[in-house]
Amino acid sequence: MLHKLNKRELVAYTLLCKHKKINYGDAIDLLASELVMTKRTASNILRRLKRLGLIKVKIEDTGIIVEAEDIWRILNDMLERYKTERHRRAHALAKKKIS
Repeated sequence: MLHKLNKRELVAYTLLCKHKKINYGDAIDLLASELVMTKRTASNILRRLKRLGLIKVKIEDTGIIVEAEDIWRILNDMLERYKTERHRRAHALAKKKIS
């Protein structure tokens, strides 16, 4: 997941992490002003971060809210996927050597 992240998206995610919960429109304005980009680009980055699972977008009484996911949960998920894949490959290699 994170290996598909470019620098601009990583910086945007980091900026959003500083704000626990932020209105969607305010998030677009924040990214556009702080990272010097158009609002359309900021919106596309939010959409991509959502697709990658780095942010949640919720509809609440106060409007549409963007909430950054916990970085430690994301890194722990990556670690578990990595370990699972390494065990699978090692097991497959060991089976191949035996045959």
